[in-house]
Amino acid sequence: GLFGRAELAALVEFTVVGEIRLDGNAQDFALVISASCSSEAIYLGSKFAREVMGAPPILSAAARYGAGLGAASRLLAVSQPLESLNSADLVFCLGLDTKYTQSVIEIYLKQAIERGVKVISCSASEHVPGRYASLWLRPQAGEEEAVLNKLIQGEADGMVGEAERLLREAKKAVLLVGPEALASLPQAVERLHQKSGAAIIAIPAEGNLRGALQLGLGGGEASAAPHVLYLIGAPVPKELDAGTFILYQNTHKTPAALQNGLLLPMAAFGEADGSLVDQGGKVKQMGAATAPAGESIPDWEIICRIAQAMGKPGFDFSSAAEIAREMAQSPAKGT
Repeated sequence: GLFGRAELAALVEFTVVGEIRLDGNAQDFALVISASCSSEAIYLGSKFAREVMGAPPILSAAARYGAGLGAASRLLAVSQPLESLNSADLVFCLGLDTKYTQSVIEIYLKQAIERGVKVISCSASEHVPGRYASLWLRPQAGEEEAVLNKLIQGEADGMVGEAERLLREAKKAVLLVGPEALASLPQAVERLHQKSGAAIIAIPAEGNLRGALQLGLGGGEASAAPHVLYLIGAPVPKELDAGTFILYQNTHKTPAALQNGLLLPMAAFGEADGSLVDQGGKVKQMGAATAPAGESIPDWEIICRIAQAMGKPGFDFSSAAEIAREMAQSPAKGT
């Protein structure tokens, strides 16, 4: 099983700290969840934090986006499916590379080029689209926002001026925004999106960020010294009080041994059923292709076991499908 007898006893002992919410001190407990978890785990993690612990759940990606999380959220809310590239007459790539997990995008870009579509790419560093783009805007590192502002103001010359003209004259332009630009330049990208009237495809680094935002997760950060810190797919913070007890739920062990906490092995992608919302707003079902490794179990099931160990109702689920049905009946919390 996931917990040995001694581990479960320790877990129950520490989850009794759930009663600390009666003190009215919100800093006693914090739950941080990754936007790469399944929607079912994000929903249950949020439910556990709010209803059991009386604390707002924290999105681990909030630190990455900072003050730009609101703009990134609005961009994702109108982000289109990748298939929108099939009808584009201009594709403007911003901070996009097509290596690794984004390699499928390169297929769409090359098909667009074969149809005669112009591809513009804006990136300070070497990247795959820059090799075959019609125009590669290559600002100095840190000057990307200045280039976008010139495009927005329409007062540029040279290659930036040519890019502005092509964007202005296009009938079905698409802004293809990669993880780097979405995280570091969301406000500037939003202004360009509004000025150009182009469609947008926003690709976040996190596989289920749109789903997490739709479920009502947003900003916030954990106290540096909570009594209990529950991390679901999220890394251990660098700055943390030594007295904090950590529930570390993840597919991988921590880089360093936990001095004060429990490791809760979580099934990896392809080892559990669940769903996520892609960048185009489509719900994608994930089926288990193989049994979880070792003692790991699905992310949502770990949350249920902890709540049940605390004697809390509302977490008696036996499948991801049951959780999805409850999610469907819950009021929408986001865009």
